[in-house]
Amino acid sequence: MTIDVHVKRLDEIFPEEIDEIMEDTMVQLFVVHPATEQEIESVQQEAMRHNGIYYTVPYRLRELSAQKCIGYKIGPDDRIDPDIPEQKAIFVDESDLTPQLEAQLREASLQGIILNPTRIHPKLKHFLLSFGSETLEHFDAEAVASLTMDALVLESGYPDHGFTSLYDTAKKISDIMFRPEQSIIARSTQSALKLFGLRQRPGGRT
Repeated sequence: MTIDVHVKRLDEIFPEEIDEIMEDTMVQLFVVHPATEQEIESVQQEAMRHNGIYYTVPYRLRELSAQKCIGYKIGPDDRIDPDIPEQKAIFVDESDLTPQLEAQLREASLQGIILNPTRIHPKLKHFLLSFGSETLEHFDAEAVASLTMDALVLESGYPDHGFTSLYDTAKKISDIMFRPEQSIIARSTQSALKLFGLRQRPGGRT
């Protein structure tokens, strides 16, 4: 089982071909990041139809979260209140990670994922780094090798990249860390499931 923690949006093709995508790629769980109320409504409908689809909502629209919402996407101008449920993961794009926002995340001891990272963030100890097709080029091999497998998850950025790109990324990380690709994938899956509060059932399903 593989988890894609960053699907930018659902296009017309994805819902129609999700069963084939899951069978062909072995990606079994997709986290979609809708940005508007209309997109949230559409993703919620698809999430109810398909077991493998989960989603986040922007923090400013958190009142729209419903079943299968696993986290909040934090923006640079968001002021984080202490009412965030503990079971919700926090997602933040590195480009939105201002010093003020980073301080809020640390003070609240939140857990989550940094999307599209270009560097390691040692002060955000409870945040995983999400690696995708456009991520590794920003890191030198020494920086990646210094990470543990428990510190990373995989993203496609679909529809900009296909879901098989997760395995290309895992292969590159494997070559740097001198660890088997399957170990990279398995550990990233376990880390994501733990963060999302989900359990993997026999057969790789949640």
